[in-house]
Amino acid sequence: MTSHGSLGLQLWGLADGKARSRARGNGQRTDDMVFRSEHSVVALGSKGTARVWGMNDVPPTDFRLMAGNLRAGVASPDGRWLAGAVDNKVNVWELDPEEKRVSVACTLPIKASRVALSRTKPGPLVAVSHRGGEILVHDVSTGKAVSQYKLGATPNPLALSPGAGYLAAYTGTDGLVLFDRRVPVGDRKTPARLDLWRPGEGAKVNHLRFSADGDVLLAALEDGTVRAWACDGRPLLVLDTGHKQVNRVAASDDLSLLVTVSNNDVKVWDVTLP
Repeated sequence: MTSHGSLGLQLWGLADGKARSRARGNGQRTDDMVFRSEHSVVALGSKGTARVWGMNDVPPTDFRLMAGNLRAGVASPDGRWLAGAVDNKVNVWELDPEEKRVSVACTLPIKASRVALSRTKPGPLVAVSHRGGEILVHDVSTGKAVSQYKLGATPNPLALSPGAGYLAAYTGTDGLVLFDRRVPVGDRKTPARLDLWRPGEGAKVNHLRFSADGDVLLAALEDGTVRAWACDGRPLLVLDTGHKQVNRVAASDDLSLLVTVSNNDVKVWDVTLP
């Protein structure tokens, strides 16, 4: 699935590279997009609309989340939860397309620069970064902060693994950092922070994404490469895509396919990770 301003949502067949079906655009840039199921996609728009499409001839359903623009909008990996910065607060919504209902699950009085969501049971966690480098992870069910991290500058991008075991962030000051949220505070035997690279060791990171099982971190880089690490810090892949820069990266659940996105094109890759 791809999203384009004038072309709207388009479903493609990977075997032949041909478009299968299309839903017209709604005048919004898509900030995030995930598959709710094998046959349904959720696209979160920059003007505060969640679009649900069943990838057939039936028009998409638009759910209005709020009035005005949404900053740093993200969807949870299962498409059930949506989050974004609104003025001086962060909202998390629960989406139930079957009941044709969307409701505010949590409001945090925080002026955020980046937001990330996990997929945990019974509810998700939301990570919020502040100007100045502080990252807070909140339990959506209670709105309370459950962990806190500090970097030397404002993280951009930011990612939380599906099970919330890991938190990844990039800043020009710190480089690319991975936090293991499972390590108890004060445990000196197991490092809670891994510096995957320090400033000057690698190109700027444009986008971060965890694998479906939460064990691999993917990074889309400004130098046209995609890199992958196991969450114990082992490098797994350096893919030279031929893009001038890679804006976003996506992956199949089994990591056998990667999708890279630049300003001008989309490429699909067969990959084998060690």
